[in-house]
Amino acid sequence: MTALRIASCLLTVALLTATGCGRVTSTQAPRLTPSTAKRAAAPLSSGATPARSALSSAPVALTGVGAAQGQVLSQTNQAPLAGVTVVAEPGGFRGTTDAAGRFQINGLTAGNYTFQAMGSGLVQMGPAGSLVMPGQPADVPTIFMVPGNGASGITRVSYILEKEMGRSGEAPAPLLFPVGVAARGAAVLVLDRNVASLVKTGVIRQYDAEAGTFQGKFGDYSRWLGLAQMKDSVRALTLDASGRVVVIDGDKRLWRFDSKGNKDKQSELSEEATDIALDAQGNLVLAGPGGLFRLSPDGEGAQPIGNLEACRAVAAAKDGWWAISAQKVVKVNAEGQTVMEFGAGGPDGSAAFREAVDLAVDPRNGHVVVVDQGAQQVYVYDGLGNLIGNVGQGVFDKPVAATVDAGGRIYVVDQGKKKVYKFLPGVVR
Repeated sequence: MTALRIASCLLTVALLTATGCGRVTSTQAPRLTPSTAKRAAAPLSSGATPARSALSSAPVALTGVGAAQGQVLSQTNQAPLAGVTVVAEPGGFRGTTDAAGRFQINGLTAGNYTFQAMGSGLVQMGPAGSLVMPGQPADVPTIFMVPGNGASGITRVSYILEKEMGRSGEAPAPLLFPVGVAARGAAVLVLDRNVASLVKTGVIRQYDAEAGTFQGKFGDYSRWLGLAQMKDSVRALTLDASGRVVVIDGDKRLWRFDSKGNKDKQSELSEEATDIALDAQGNLVLAGPGGLFRLSPDGEGAQPIGNLEACRAVAAAKDGWWAISAQKVVKVNAEGQTVMEFGAGGPDGSAAFREAVDLAVDPRNGHVVVVDQGAQQVYVYDGLGNLIGNVGQGVFDKPVAATVDAGGRIYVVDQGKKKVYKFLPGVVR
């Protein structure tokens, strides 16, 4: 074969290969680079417009789940800080720094977050924020901390006993079997079971929060002359956005009373409930054997929140809900995701509640008040689950419920002593 014919054959093979008309005889598939694979999976039609490059101004769709990572250091000597809790907001997702001061927070939906570091005796220097997107964890700017007033700015809160209400034998308003409490302005409302009369009823007794004196009652047999009155199966009460009293009972009923004690609603519930609260959007939230459920402001419908199983009690936070489930305090964010849980000792779960039966949230600072009936104790935690206070040590016989008013005053119902105790926040250090 002449050199000219050999050159001609080689040129023909090259042209066939370049135009894709040649046949691959190897049994191994050709390797595609990532960019080649994308083009092969979605070829352009003859009239298609080429896609924009990564440098174009097209907006990025923020979808999926991502993470954030960073480091917490001492401002004084640049040393890593271990055991610091870092919280991502919104959502309340949290992580803890390791021995190198590093943390990673997973489960974040794509978007902008701020990061708050909290550790005992330490205060964060300035804000930290980052954009989180799916894929590689986002890097949070280094967080520096200096000595200060501790987790959430508080290491310990003391409480002072100021008043007792509803003492047994205090005519005409002795508490008989109190089960719940709420504060409305200068009034304290106590949900009681009238177990002494022949007709067993539920009753709401009202006291003056300052003087501790009885002001009246409503919702019972004497008010309604036996017509559709609450029975003594009442379990819990709360106040709605209009200040009306909302009560649930053990027969899956909801009752509502206006500011004058007149009943303006009675309805059936689709879910059994042991506690009720009002969330930040004005909806009612139930806790019960089926978990947490959201009702409309009028108490209609029942939409599940999260995936918790049986819940004993519920209280609303600004960014979600606190609940008692499986003898732990659990925080559920606005998307229904569980973002925190702790036992009696705090986030590390070093100790367990004996029988946690109720909780309440301080509207001023988000502190969580937990009633542990089994231990005859009432605890106060900061928003990260750090134990910062103990209310009324040695006072209670059978505490069953608590509430916190707008001024941070805590009211605790003691079913054993048939009293309501009022505590004032004292020294903060």
